[in-house]
Amino acid sequence: MAFAALIPISFLLAILRYRLMHIDEIISTSVAYSILLTALFLSYTGILVILKQSLWGNKVLTEGSFVAYLVIVAILFDPAKNRIKLIIDKAFFRDKLNYRKLLHHYSQKVATTLELSELIDLLIQKIPTDFRISRASVMILEGRRSRLYPQHLRFGSAPWSRSALVEALNNEKTNYIICEPEKIDDFRLAREMEEILEAGYVVVLSLKGSKSFLGMYFLGPKLGGSLYTSADIQVLTTLALNVSFAMENALMYESLQKSKRQLQEIYSQLLQSEQMARIGEIASVVAHEIRNPLGIIRSSAQYLTEDMESNASTKEVLDFIIEESDRLNQVVNNLLDMARVKPPTFSEVYIDELITQMLDKWEKSNKHNPAVTITQTGSPGRRPIYADEKQLRQVFLNLVQNSEEAMPDGGNLNIGFSEDKKNGGIIVSVSDTGRGIPEEVAQNVFKKFFTTKDNGLGLGLAVCQQIIEAHNGSITFESTLGEGTTVTVWLPRKPHSAVGGLW
Repeated sequence: MAFAALIPISFLLAILRYRLMHIDEIISTSVAYSILLTALFLSYTGILVILKQSLWGNKVLTEGSFVAYLVIVAILFDPAKNRIKLIIDKAFFRDKLNYRKLLHHYSQKVATTLELSELIDLLIQKIPTDFRISRASVMILEGRRSRLYPQHLRFGSAPWSRSALVEALNNEKTNYIICEPEKIDDFRLAREMEEILEAGYVVVLSLKGSKSFLGMYFLGPKLGGSLYTSADIQVLTTLALNVSFAMENALMYESLQKSKRQLQEIYSQLLQSEQMARIGEIASVVAHEIRNPLGIIRSSAQYLTEDMESNASTKEVLDFIIEESDRLNQVVNNLLDMARVKPPTFSEVYIDELITQMLDKWEKSNKHNPAVTITQTGSPGRRPIYADEKQLRQVFLNLVQNSEEAMPDGGNLNIGFSEDKKNGGIIVSVSDTGRGIPEEVAQNVFKKFFTTKDNGLGLGLAVCQQIIEAHNGSITFESTLGEGTTVTVWLPRKPHSAVGGLW
């Protein structure tokens, strides 16, 4: 007897420890069977008493009548059991019925979602809320790289692309893992489970595409502190399967959009290269046709100046001719510079060192305004970028010169560095406390041949933009009238493409 009593106790412990059954399933099924068996016993007893008293008297009930009764019971038993279970579920286990509705709702929802951002929002915001789960996150695996959402989340130091957890989930035998490191013999897997528990998650669902392992769906504890049951896991793994197909489509769509953008960039660059080639041909012809007469005019004027020292007015006119000849020659040089911008020759460049060296030479030159104080702040990080050193020096020298020209009476010029870890780049800003530029002028500063200077051609910033874009970077302009101007340059650490080819 004592041994027999241990059997149900052991069975109960196994259920609680290993989640062998759903507790609400046990309750509703047990109650349904109890009610049915009681009803059968009472109905059989009642029918037997009634029939004996009214029909047979003291006669014994025939076998045929008993068989007929059993047939009726067999027909009605299963529908009656299901009906009773449904009534019990409605009364005591509403979540069980809600899960079915939610599964149907979100299966339809993810099937029509093509944008990865929308799918991620469903997974980490809406689904946890409706399923009463405290938190959720998604990890997408792409070769050796991984993307984690929410993006601020961190899971220790595990190399997830070749983790024991991924190996376990990639196995065809399981689609989920409950994090219980104390029950795991594999040291690597147990350590990764501990990191997941420390981050606040207890269940990991696999996201498997048709051809590859896409990632993992991490779920935190259920609200209210109850454990995940087998029914919970069954619903969530079914949902994760639907999500996997949707995510595979979303990643393919994202890749397609990225390829489309890259093709558009390459097309724009090729178009720009073709246009610049035409400008180069024109500039070469113009340079040839203008430079020769200019040289003759200048040398003749210089000769006459030396021969007419006594005639002051004539000398003044000749000096003016020489000055204007030099200016026109500079215009030609600027045209050629713009037309001859070559594709970058990439090498390792430490941008802060490059600019520091450039500023040292600039401050010693006669073009520098001593009334302008130049400072440097921040850091672009210790790693170099890949760029054309000469071209970047030209860009930042032009920006510094423009800033000083905006402060003829002196002021402050700051060059700020920062690291853009999210997008894999660096940011360099050149800020001055000059006059600032009106909004209608600021909109045109990067247009070729647009200038507000008396002696300018309007090619400086246009060439700067051309160089930066050839590095797959960007240059932006902000100015407040009377307060100053900031030019911000963003550069990738490793550009993928450039004018004239791919890096």
